[in-house]
Amino acid sequence: MLFQNGKKILSLLMVSVLLFALCSCGGNAADGSEPADTTSENEVISSDNSEITEEMLSDLFKENVYCMVNVFSISHLPYDEETMQDGHICKVSDEKFASFADFESYIRSVYCEAEAERLLYQYPYEDSPMYLNVDGVLCIDLNQAGAKGYYVDWSNCEITIDSVDAERCEFTVKGSIEEPAEVPVQEDYFANGTAVFENGNWVLEKMIY
Repeated sequence: MLFQNGKKILSLLMVSVLLFALCSCGGNAADGSEPADTTSENEVISSDNSEITEEMLSDLFKENVYCMVNVFSISHLPYDEETMQDGHICKVSDEKFASFADFESYIRSVYCEAEAERLLYQYPYEDSPMYLNVDGVLCIDLNQAGAKGYYVDWSNCEITIDSVDAERCEFTVKGSIEEPAEVPVQEDYFANGTAVFENGNWVLEKMIY
């Protein structure tokens, strides 16, 4: 009889230990508190920045190509020679920009403040800008204008987001290049870009070539 009672007591002790172990495995859930948040910082950031997309970057990059090829680096905006002043300053004849203010607003919609300031007032040289504000009219200084060859084709470019956080997005653009040669060869061409979140909008940090 004593032996049977001992077996019962031993069984009860084993059940108690098992129940205690199961409760311990539940962690904080046993006292009603929430389990620790194990979500990584990168996952949270990516979720909060779902608004920046490859489509948005593609639109920005298209404006960048327009600025590079038709406005600043490769060529320049058309002008009216009949409006020439001092032998080198002419009124821009592009209907897209009715005034210097329109031009400035457009450039600031594509690039961050620092880059927009450089392009508007310090390009191509410091204190020698290509485009001038003459009584509110957009004009061009022909002494600062020029043209050069450019062999990259961005018409079917592909954009890949490399990293993103709340204020910055780094990406890669893939195009193609075919330089003049006896036997031209088309090759892939890659450029790296950065968009920054500034004054409530995503804009490019630098002009991308």
